[in-house]
Amino acid sequence: MWIWFSKHSQAFAALFSALAVLGVLYQVAAGERAQREQSARDIYREFVALTINKPELATLKWSADLPQKDKAAYEAYIEYLLYTSEQVISVDKEWTGPMRAWLEEHSTFLCNINDPSAYTIEVQALIADIKETECKDPS
Repeated sequence: MWIWFSKHSQAFAALFSALAVLGVLYQVAAGERAQREQSARDIYREFVALTINKPELATLKWSADLPQKDKAAYEAYIEYLLYTSEQVISVDKEWTGPMRAWLEEHSTFLCNINDPSAYTIEVQALIADIKETECKDPS
């Protein structure tokens, strides 16, 4: 039996090395996933804090006739909402419903987005769905 182990020791060493490399890769991937999840939670927390601190942005109805200052602030708020949506949905698809609810509140603005290609596929789909149900002309 010892002779068989000694004949195959290099194969065992290679196998154990390969398993060790796979273990390291798994740990690195798990660490990256945990970091993405934490980052998404932080971004969402910041979005909620922004909404609490600037409720006028959350309740403002977009219009091309808004004063420039209000328009710029509101558009930045919506961009941050879209970015938050991208981040949390990319980590967990379960966030699609809650983020849709946030976005529906701003359908007037979303109805005016002509080219959503700058966003992730998931957020593009949300925008398209909201435009289909909430906009008069869903183009």
